[in-house]
Amino acid sequence: RDLLRRGMSRRENADAGVTNAVVVTSYYAVLAFGVLTAATMLGFNLSTLTVVLGGLSVGISFGLQDLVANFVSGILLVYEHTLRPGDVIQVGGQSGTVDKLRLRSTVLRTIDNVEIFVPNRILLTSTVETYTYTNRVVRSTISVSVSNECEPEDVRKLLLGVAKRHGLVLKSPAPSVVFTDFSSSRLNFQLNFWINNP
Repeated sequence: RDLLRRGMSRRENADAGVTNAVVVTSYYAVLAFGVLTAATMLGFNLSTLTVVLGGLSVGISFGLQDLVANFVSGILLVYEHTLRPGDVIQVGGQSGTVDKLRLRSTVLRTIDNVEIFVPNRILLTSTVETYTYTNRVVRSTISVSVSNECEPEDVRKLLLGVAKRHGLVLKSPAPSVVFTDFSSSRLNFQLNFWINNP
C-alpha cells in the first residue's frame, strides 16, 4: 500500500481521493485473491463457502451490524470522494486533517498531532464541516480589545497594517476591521482576514 501510495502521489496533479481509492481497492483485491488462492491450494472446497456465508449472514444480522455499516460507509466514502486525505474537517466537536481514509474507520489528525479514529458510519450519518472540499480559502477572525482612550481609526489602520504584512493573509479578499462593541473602559474590534491554509 505504501509503495503504491508513494508512486501515485509523485505524479503531477494526482488527486488524493483517486489515489486513496486505487490503493484501497488494490489492497483488498490482493487480499481476496491471496485468501482464495491459499484456500484452493490447501484443498478447501469453495462450494462449501456458501454454507459459511449463510452462517455469516446470520451473525451479521445479530452482532456485526456496526462493522458492516462502517465497512459499507467506507466504500461509499472512498468511491464518492466525499472526503480525501488532506481535507480539513470538523465532526463531533473534533477538528483536524484527514490522515488516512480506510474502509472501517477514518484517521483524523488534530492540530495537537493526536490521531482520532472516527467510524465511517458517523461521517455519513452526521453533519461534517469541511474547510477544503471545493476551496481551501477560509475566513478567520481575531477579536481585539483596546482602551477607550485609543483613537478608533488608529486602531483600524494598525490592525489592517499587521494583517497586510502577514505572509499567510490573502490580498484578495482584502482584510477588514469591524468595530463590534464598547464599554466604559474598552473598545472592541474584530479583524477579518482570509487564508488558503485552514
